[in-house]
Amino acid sequence: PAFVQKYLVSSDGSVYEDIAYNMPRKLEAFWSQCQVTAVQTGGKSEMLSPKCFITGDQCNKEENPALHDPTTRFSLDFEGPTRSGGRLLQSIDTTLLRTTTLAENDYCVRISNQYVQFNIQQDLQCFYKECIVLQNTKNSDDDTTVQGSVRVAAFLPQQMTESTDASYTDAKALAFY
Repeated sequence: PAFVQKYLVSSDGSVYEDIAYNMPRKLEAFWSQCQVTAVQTGGKSEMLSPKCFITGDQCNKEENPALHDPTTRFSLDFEGPTRSGGRLLQSIDTTLLRTTTLAENDYCVRISNQYVQFNIQQDLQCFYKECIVLQNTKNSDDDTTVQGSVRVAAFLPQQMTESTDASYTDAKALAFY
């Protein structure tokens, strides 16, 4: 399904993904049975920010100044199904391991992100690779938008190690989303 993503500009002029805005939307788009209830980000430190709730509590700049800063770590609380059946309020703590960006031309950028994720309640560690393609599209002389696609591949620990080398193929992935 389609969903909106946000990218921000840092004080040094570089563009980065707004993790606090994008990750809850990505999870819900790829796993429609879940509902995100809160998000935290790592900001520039290892400490997670206060929880930003879907109600809007603790989400403004005054209450949560580092929420939308560039980060390599985030945590999501969500309600969703479990491996043993039923629904449960769960938390995942995710860290970006590696990112690669390739500008194909002035109109197309490819981003590859590799993550490790830990589901606290299910004691489950997962590795996944996210492939993003962003492309400028010009609708009229004064209207340029960016459209993109996101593909996620899940890996077992040894497969994640193998997926980082030049010989990576889709056959090494456990599942695609």
